[in-house]
Amino acid sequence: MDSCIKPVGWAGFKYYDAYNPAANALYWQYLKNGLYVHGLDGWWIDSTEPDVVNAMTKESSEYELKKMGRNYLGSWARYLNAFSLAMTSDIYKYWRQETSARRAYILTRSTYAGQQRNAATTWSGDIGASWKYTVNQIPAGINHSMSGIPLLDFRHRCFCTWCLRWSIHAGEKRSGLFRSYMPGMFQLGAFSPIFRSHGRKLRARSGRWVSSLRRS
Repeated sequence: MDSCIKPVGWAGFKYYDAYNPAANALYWQYLKNGLYVHGLDGWWIDSTEPDVVNAMTKESSEYELKKMGRNYLGSWARYLNAFSLAMTSDIYKYWRQETSARRAYILTRSTYAGQQRNAATTWSGDIGASWKYTVNQIPAGINHSMSGIPLLDFRHRCFCTWCLRWSIHAGEKRSGLFRSYMPGMFQLGAFSPIFRSHGRKLRARSGRWVSSLRRS
């Protein structure tokens, strides 16, 4: 059975058709035999948009969606947004068929209405390590919760550290704002529904950045 979608994702991988019941059954078999049987207590399901390559504008999104063709329900242009709902629904269903004695937990990068019933927590994606992006997480989280899906996480160490390097060059280094950035992220995380620290090192700059944090 070939249920993979073209074109591929950003890292060269392919997506499967989560609307196809047979594809989801096969996907669960891989999860069960490869991970669940070893005692895994939660699933980190990434790129459940799906994240389509080159879809950076409205025009390019429409072009790439047309190239994706059709799925089990119809065209991807029409049924793309509910991908994470279909995927988490079947993962939760098959998980509960295995046992009801263990708490179910799924971490996913996308949300669709009703997804909270699948024990799914959403994180807001690969946000940049900059105050600009951090501030935007607050109204995004409030709106997300008001839609009936209260469990939201965003990376409290941030992921795209190139944004931080740009901020340093743009003036945050001179102002000292970057020194309080990491503590500020942890303070915000303490008042978030889900606290998850996940990010990248600054490589060559990381030592000096951490030293600056300690001095501050």
